Amino acid sequence: NTGMAVVGNTGSSKRIKFGPIGNTVNLASRVQGATKYLKCSTLITDETKSRMGQNLRARRICTARVNNIAATVDLFELQGTSKPIEASLEKRYADALAFFEEQKFNDAVRELGSLLQARPQDGPAKLL
Repeated sequence: NTGMAVVGNTGSSKRIKFGPIGNTVNLASRVQGATKYLKCSTLITDETKSRMGQNLRARRICTARVNNIAATVDLFELQGTSKPIEASLEKRYADALAFFEEQKFNDAVRELGSLLQARPQDGPAKLL
């Protein structure tokens, strides 16, 4: 996650800890925890995605509500540079996610079945 945070010493004179605090840090921690559930190696928020360069790619995995954060957040799987074949598979996932969000579940299943035949190890597609 990307944003402002307070960084410094917290605690008392007997017990002191140096580190970051704030909503930005809390959200980053929740997103990091979601990687295992969403079966992704690296997740980023929409705020981070909006600031990354054109050489890196990311696919939207879902919109999530995380514990102790009021607003929903779009989560993206960092893809890095990709080959042309992967772009078509990313489009299939995006189409399936859109169908799912529109509650067109039969269409979502059809897209996901096609995607999983081409990339059976795709964790987010398995979960969706």
